[in-house]
Amino acid sequence: MDSFNDVLDAIQSYEEEYGRVVDQGPTELTSIRALYAENKPFPLANTQGVYLIFGDRRQLLYIGKASGRRFIGNRLYSWFGGKEYCLAGNWREEPMFISCISTKNVWEPSSLEEYLIIKLKPSENIVGRS
Repeated sequence: MDSFNDVLDAIQSYEEEYGRVVDQGPTELTSIRALYAENKPFPLANTQGVYLIFGDRRQLLYIGKASGRRFIGNRLYSWFGGKEYCLAGNWREEPMFISCISTKNVWEPSSLEEYLIIKLKPSENIVGRS
């Protein structure tokens, strides 16, 4: 079961392995928070990056990306629609928490998402499905 600390370790490994251009600055990672936080927008809603969905025991369920013309807020809204339940799919466990990672360029969400999926193997990500 992957936890938030496992995610932190994987991000550090990614940055060490692939490096970062100095002027890009560090990757920004939000703390884990309740998915259905009352009257609060999704974290990093207007940025491109990667989002992490956790279950009620804070185990990692799913990793997704927002790239191109999509932002993290758009992607999360498409999953959860501002409701108190998930609009899409049959989850093995109910999504309850999220964390988001901002990226600095157009290619990085895809790269980071794939790296984290391979490294952490979240239960709801299916290999070969984008």
